[in-house]
Amino acid sequence: MLTGRILTWDPPRILEFLWGDEHLRFGLEPDRAGTRLVCTVRLGARPRGHTGYHVCLDSLCELMETGSVEDPGPERIAELEKRYAVFGLDRSGAD
Repeated sequence: MLTGRILTWDPPRILEFLWGDEHLRFGLEPDRAGTRLVCTVRLGARPRGHTGYHVCLDSLCELMETGSVEDPGPERIAELEKRYAVFGLDRSGAD
């Protein structure tokens, strides 16, 4: 099980936290007539979960564009895991 710690909580602008040995920061910034989401992930000593990050960000984009989210399904997750494996990156999921 991974443990975490919140570093910055400034709703609705910033959420920053440690999750295991990874450092994640999500920030909302004004951008012309809208808002920009800035997501920064500093991977730990043993990077993992690339597929999970990819699926979550795809789902967020889908939600913002359509108002709903479809389950990516096991085929999409397997496809992404294969793409990340080309770079020698670990499969998604917890330890």
